[in-house]
Amino acid sequence: MKIHFYLRYSTAFGENLFVVLDLPGNNAVSSVEYPLEYLNHDFWHAEVDCGETLPLRYHYEWRNLSGEKKLDGDTDRSFSFLPAFSGKNDSVQVIDAWNPPGAVEKAFYTQPFQTIFFKQEAGKPKSPARFTHVLRVKTPALNPGE
Repeated sequence: MKIHFYLRYSTAFGENLFVVLDLPGNNAVSSVEYPLEYLNHDFWHAEVDCGETLPLRYHYEWRNLSGEKKLDGDTDRSFSFLPAFSGKNDSVQVIDAWNPPGAVEKAFYTQPFQTIFFKQEAGKPKSPARFTHVLRVKTPALNPGE
């Protein structure tokens, strides 16, 4: 399966971006990095053939010419297909945005917010009988159903 990663991030000359996939193997997880190519002022793009490795965990890295690295603040990126999509697509488009690690919004992902304020009750999500798109958006400040 081919995955097209589109990352919204503006860079300066000499800066590069990479998508790093965590691929499960024989009793271990190996990381494979793929360079993103400059698409336009707003987007970078990479096409990756990952076979049937799902669920897929990944993150982004920024690098400059001197070798300095910065990791994207969203280290738990992942996706998998719902049963209704399995085997129907040979390519997927993933459109992401860079999340700075020090952003104020990251406070909502800290342990006090997750375990006290945003504690979620376990339950099975409802699945419609027919659909064509799946949208997943992180909204830590909203309650379920909002």
